[in-house]
Amino acid sequence: RNYFRDGKLPFKLAVDQTSEIRVTSGKDKWTFKKDGSEWKVAEKTERSLDSTGLEQLVLQVSALEVKEYLGSQALKGDGRQQVDFRDQTGKSLLRVSFGDEFTAAKGSNKGVPLIYAKSSLTPETLALEAGPVKGLPFDKLFKPAAEPPPQQSEQR
Repeated sequence: RNYFRDGKLPFKLAVDQTSEIRVTSGKDKWTFKKDGSEWKVAEKTERSLDSTGLEQLVLQVSALEVKEYLGSQALKGDGRQQVDFRDQTGKSLLRVSFGDEFTAAKGSNKGVPLIYAKSSLTPETLALEAGPVKGLPFDKLFKPAAEPPPQQSEQR
């Protein structure tokens, strides 16, 4: 029966209503707030926001699709990567957390690398294809630190 369920429904996001994004990746926690049509980092930081990376994260999370519904099975892993999309009032529109990777042992996804996930839009634990989850740009939310110009050696 789960085969016929809509795999995109747990990631349905009203992007136009999103005005705050909270991202947790490992020990890093960041809050991004929309200021007019631009995104800004809520915390004080020396790093510059890469709005393209943030936009890609929004698009890629909302494009995720469930490969298997695992029912009430617990999320395996610590959910160290999470994304929480909120509206102007601070109400969560969609919260997604990712767990450990595993390989499906049976069914139509047998042998396929999957990742445990939870979505606030469904009470069930989900299994997602590992590739798209690993491709989420958690490491591209900030522009790379500017490298100092190389020292020029004196030529004689």
